[in-house]
Amino acid sequence: MRGWTRRWIMRPETTGMASTEDANSSEAVPHAKSSGVLSRLLQARGLIDEAAQAAFRSPRMADLHFPETLPGAEAAAVRLVEAVRGGRTIAIYGDYDVDGIMSSSILYHVLALVDPANPPRIYVPHRIDEGYGLNIPAVEKLAAEGVEVLISVDCGVTAMEPALRAKELGIELIITDHHTAVVDDLGAVVLPDVSVLVHPSAGEDKAPFTELCGGGVAFKVAWAFLERWFSSRPLPVEGKNLLVELLPFAALATIADVVALHGENRVLTSAGLRLIRNCTNPGLRALVEASGVLKDREIPKASDVAFRLAPLLNAAGRLGSADTAMHLMTRADDAEAAEIVAELGRLNRQRQKMCREITEQASAMVIEQGFDIESRRAIVLADESWNPGLVGICCSRLVEQFARPVILLQKVGDVCRGSARSIRDYSIHEGLKVCARKLNVDESIMTFGGHDAAAGLSINADSLEALVEHLCEHAGENIDPSQLVVAVDVDDLVTVRDLSLAVIEDIERLDPFGAGNPYPCFALSGLRVNQVIKMGKSGEHLRMNLSRDGVQVKAVWWRAPDVLDRLLDAQTNETLIDIVAEPEVDRWRDPRVQLKILDVGIDVVAEALDSNGELVAG
Repeated sequence: MRGWTRRWIMRPETTGMASTEDANSSEAVPHAKSSGVLSRLLQARGLIDEAAQAAFRSPRMADLHFPETLPGAEAAAVRLVEAVRGGRTIAIYGDYDVDGIMSSSILYHVLALVDPANPPRIYVPHRIDEGYGLNIPAVEKLAAEGVEVLISVDCGVTAMEPALRAKELGIELIITDHHTAVVDDLGAVVLPDVSVLVHPSAGEDKAPFTELCGGGVAFKVAWAFLERWFSSRPLPVEGKNLLVELLPFAALATIADVVALHGENRVLTSAGLRLIRNCTNPGLRALVEASGVLKDREIPKASDVAFRLAPLLNAAGRLGSADTAMHLMTRADDAEAAEIVAELGRLNRQRQKMCREITEQASAMVIEQGFDIESRRAIVLADESWNPGLVGICCSRLVEQFARPVILLQKVGDVCRGSARSIRDYSIHEGLKVCARKLNVDESIMTFGGHDAAAGLSINADSLEALVEHLCEHAGENIDPSQLVVAVDVDDLVTVRDLSLAVIEDIERLDPFGAGNPYPCFALSGLRVNQVIKMGKSGEHLRMNLSRDGVQVKAVWWRAPDVLDRLLDAQTNETLIDIVAEPEVDRWRDPRVQLKILDVGIDVVAEALDSNGELVAG
């Protein structure tokens, strides 16, 4: 299915079961499994039976697996309890993004609760000077300062050499992480030699739920630690209250790290969002107040965290050191918190300006260097002026623009360092692994880490051209030309009449939305264009009035492509259009249904109907 700007892909779970309509007929084709938009939507999420649907709609803390089901969590708790009671010096080695900040803060607060006179120190590597993860100079520095137990959060599963150096220096290293482990040429997982490794899936044992982020892993370790410390299940009031207070930390980490919002992630996120309004942590309170996420609602949405809270927390780390953000969430009082949040706001505005400049420059370079032609299915660019803390955001924007995996790097002397983002169905982690095998004759030319969709990397500048060659070759072999168009997932084919205000309000109650539970997107066919006008200072947005069978609906297309003439032509010639859109409630003045258009086409749905009148996958 292909619209004017995107590929429309019907989710496999709904293929053949939706209430479909021919673009020129008002007769509905009965669906096979159930009635109702909401029921079909839940089935599209893979929730077939009533019990699964009920659990999804009403996530409960009781559905969290106990911490001993997370491999390594109990062993880490034992070692930390022994370290605190033995008076050993403990440090937390964090990361500079929201997940790393929240993970570090979770462990800081539980350790500070039981030993307030000797709270752990927190070490966060400088994004630009040190880069991601454990590094040997930092380990040596911590050892020289007397650190005896080092616990990593949100990093470390690939840190073979730093782990070996820690062992040589007599540091007991506990790694908690969720990132992809190293796999050797024979397909065997290679793990660092450490005292304890806490990871949902890296070892032989797997957790019942393997998609936790660093914050989720840290929360389970904190839970295990408190139970071990108090020798009690359930926890006494003091320990239970602290865990409850830390749920918003886990929620922010989970949303910001873009892990799938189902299973335990949905439980942690739902509970954490509900508790944000009453949080007592000065840093989180100041952050929430400055962002204004509670101004119009009792419970913030996941999108509020993703687009308003997380950017503030990330701002310091993206432009250099995350120490201020870490201090905000761990040790700041009310006065300090207000000052820090004000500074984070200033940094975030600076970050936004720099991101726009990098994206515009990189976009021009893509075209200048021919990365937008069909035969080149990956983009790799470098520039000395680009901030490596910002290029990940810019990568995502270029992926959306050019529908290719993108790597953007800052070149400093002999080294290029930056980030990668990918399209669906192509693992950038796998692509980088293949490139590293070809480039790393001495194991030091290229390093990387991350996931299928996102990664960070460092490479010698004189090997950059080789990286371009190898990645473009791998992408060419693994990305079909049809995939070089941005895709949008369609949950169901519905009518305007289906999308009543009550239905949309029910849909909104399925929040938190995000990875693994995206905001619902529907296809609507055979719509008449009654009105289309430009909005915005530069006319970059479109507002429309659409109808079918006498039922009208308002629609907006934010940052619309250059399709106004085609829409006006459809209006003049009474050509019926198909759309994919996200329904929402416009609460300005009187609440009403509004469609947020993602793409438009003509006869797209009709062309995707098979001979039985059922919608087929795109």
